[in-house]
Amino acid sequence: MKTLQIHVPDDLDLSLGSTADELEVLARVTFALRLFEMGKVTSGQAAEIAKLPRRRFLLELAEHGIPAVSWDREELDAETAAISHTQ
Repeated sequence: MKTLQIHVPDDLDLSLGSTADELEVLARVTFALRLFEMGKVTSGQAAEIAKLPRRRFLLELAEHGIPAVSWDREELDAETAAISHTQ
């Protein structure tokens, strides 16, 4: 796995109770959420980037209002047809 390094200003306001470790977790999770939202990585890959179990990452998606699936019209029509067919 590759490592990225993020430089932050020395005077970054951590008065909100964030330690350097908490800031690192926030950066990892935020980065993973954004990559997933952009369609650049799968949920499994994003969970690995965030260093979270996949299930927890999926919960993070929900907490941030990011859909866990993104279907195009053709996929949605196929799913709708499959559901209609089984009923």
